[in-house]
Parts: sequence; structure tokens; C-alpha cells
Amino acid sequence: MLTKNKFNFKLSEVVALLDNANVDRDLSLNCLATLNSPKSNGILFVKGLSDENLAKLETINDSLVFINSKDVDFPGIERLKEKHVLIFTPDPRLSFAKFTSKLSDFAADDTTAYNLVNGSYISASAVIGENVVIEPGSFIGHDVKIGKGSRISSGARISNNVTIGNNCYIGYNTVVGGQGFGGERDEDNVIYMIPHLGGVVLDDYVQTGAFVTIVAGTIDPTFVGKHTKIDDHVHVAHNCQVGESCFVTACAQFGGSDRIGHRVWVGPNASFMQNISIGDNTTVGLGAVVTKSVEADLVVLGNPAEDIRSAFKKKKLLEKILKDYEEK
Repeated sequence: MLTKNKFNFKLSEVVALLDNANVDRDLSLNCLATLNSPKSNGILFVKGLSDENLAKLETINDSLVFINSKDVDFPGIERLKEKHVLIFTPDPRLSFAKFTSKLSDFAADDTTAYNLVNGSYISASAVIGENVVIEPGSFIGHDVKIGKGSRISSGARISNNVTIGNNCYIGYNTVVGGQGFGGERDEDNVIYMIPHLGGVVLDDYVQTGAFVTIVAGTIDPTFVGKHTKIDDHVHVAHNCQVGESCFVTACAQFGGSDRIGHRVWVGPNASFMQNISIGDNTTVGLGAVVTKSVEADLVVLGNPAEDIRSAFKKKKLLEKILKDYEEK
């Protein structure tokens, strides 16, 4: 699987991976991209065209774009054909997953050296700030940046394309920047995993406990804001954006692409559905199962999680119903 969102393929070199698609010209391809962050010479997919999506695609050039077959006659599609190579498919995300999951067969091996320093393997391309402590038994991957005064504990793995700010602490056996868990299943139930190349950015004064996983973003980085503290055994999924000064306690887990506001407190074993937002100053109770977005300044608890005031009202009503039943 690809490990960096930096590569250089000619489309003609990998056209066989497109299952006999009609390709009438060559392109240089050097990155994965999204509609939210379109890039020229990129590879991206569009689930459904709209005037807004069309306008975004017209801001870039020479990309390979997987587009839904139903949009073959969308107004303006001829202009896109002049700018890009379009692959029409019933399932653009599946086609994108199939193509990108196989690109590693054509990727050149990374020849960047690792240096053994004080019992840790550190990539020669890593940039290590002043007064950084890297304990024995750690692994620091390619294109990693670690700010001054930070500490990496034994057993930690900092994967490729990770930026760690100043005065951060990474706990024992924590993984920052591992591959995300996202793919598509085809009609034969074969699963194609999508490469996650966006890396991770941890702002200043972030702290993690032991056995934490903070997963790489798909295209853009997963992010954790400054002064946020993450307890043991927490999972932060791909594309999450976690705000500043949050407390995330043991065994909590965020789903993919969650947006967590500032000064949020997350109780032990709380779990979050993917693609939801949590407002600033919110408290999420112990074991809560958060299935939908939560506004700012609330306390939520339960399964499914709800505002504590609503939960207490329901509790009082249930107690009254049971009391009335027992008195009959």
C-alpha cells in the first residue's frame, strides 16, 4: 500500500489498473486529492456532480477523476473532459479504492535510511527539535517533525508524515499515524482498502497515555489541538479534528471524520459515531454512545447519548409510570 501522498506516476504506466477504461491521453499523477482539497495532477472521486462540485473541478487541471455514470450528460461535463481524464463508474468510491489500493505495485521502494540512535530507529528524513527525548525502543518514520522539548516514550511508533509540536508527550506503545480503516467491498465481496496518506498533526503541549492510536488522515491530516490530553487506550480515527484543551479519558474512541470542539471532556469508554460534531465545552458521560452531533455547552450521557436534562425527565416519567402501575 502507498505510504506517502507524494508519488510520481504516468497514467500510461498504471492504466491497466483501470479495468479497460477508455483513456485517450496520458497524465502525470503525483497525489491523492478530494473535492474539499482539489489538486492538479491528483486522483480523486466524485459521488455525484453538482454545479458546486463542477466549479471545484474546474479550478484544477490534469487529474484522474472517478465520476458517477449517471452524470455522463451533466451540463458542463464536456469542459471537464478537456481538463481531466474522467472515468465513469457506477460506484466512484469503490473504483477509487480499487485503483489506489493497487498503486503500491508500481511505487518505488523508499530508500531513505534509518539510523539506530540510543536503541531507537529514526528516519534520516526526520527533523528533531532541541531537547527532544526519544526513549529506547521507539520508531520514528519518514518525514516526521518533532518540536522542541517533546518526549517520545519507549515502544511508541511515529509513522510517516507526522508532525508533533513543542513540549508534547507520547506515551508508551502509542501509535501516531498508522493506516486508517476504510475501504469498499465489491460485488464479489472483495474488500479494497484505501491508502491513508494524510498523516497526523499534534499541536503544542499535546499529551497521550499508553497504547493510544491516532490514525492518519486519508488525504489531509488528522489533527489534535494544543493542550489536549489523551488518556490510555484511546482511539482517534482517520480525519478526526480534535480541538484545544480537551480531556479524553481512558478507552474512549472517536469515529472517522469526527469534529470535536474546544474544552470538551470525554468520559471513560465513550464512543462516537463517525462524521459527527461535538460543540465547545461539552461533557460526554462515562460509557456514552454518541450517535449524532451535539451542540455546545451540553452534558450528554447514555446509550444513545442525550442531553442530561432530557434523560432525567424521562427517568422521572418512567418512575411515575411504574409507581402508578404498582398502585393499581
